[in-house]
Amino acid sequence: MCTITTQQKAKRAKEDIQCFKFVIMKQSDGGNKTLFLSPYQKYELLINKLDKAKLTFQQETEGFFTPTDQREMDFFYVERGQLKNEIKGKVQSIECGFHACLNSERIENGVNSCERVIVKCIIPKGSLVFYGSEGLIVSNKMIVTDEIVLRYTQLSIF
Repeated sequence: MCTITTQQKAKRAKEDIQCFKFVIMKQSDGGNKTLFLSPYQKYELLINKLDKAKLTFQQETEGFFTPTDQREMDFFYVERGQLKNEIKGKVQSIECGFHACLNSERIENGVNSCERVIVKCIIPKGSLVFYGSEGLIVSNKMIVTDEIVLRYTQLSIF
């Protein structure tokens, strides 16, 4: 999952930012411990603790960055490999970092697995952030809480 942005430099969060992340929820230690894993990298996220990541950028391939979903694709591209004229040469894509959405509805449209849940997260004041299209955000710091906003019980496909 990569987030495409026209933002050239990271912004520093002036206050805590509430956001939402979809994660894979697993039980370990005989069912006594809940784990949250990032859905693409399967990174074990810290729960209720500050977690840090280095922000890295995706390399452009033939004029194309891999979008998060179809909605992001429609926002930036006329068609695959053809960016909209007004943003040509002005976009980059953040590959590594804590990817999230500013509202839980943005996630609900893209979830495609029954083992995922949406959890509430906090990007702490002072973190570096990039804003993507339509409510997407990537940060170098995040606190993933144990507050489940939505639990998926049926298979949903985008």
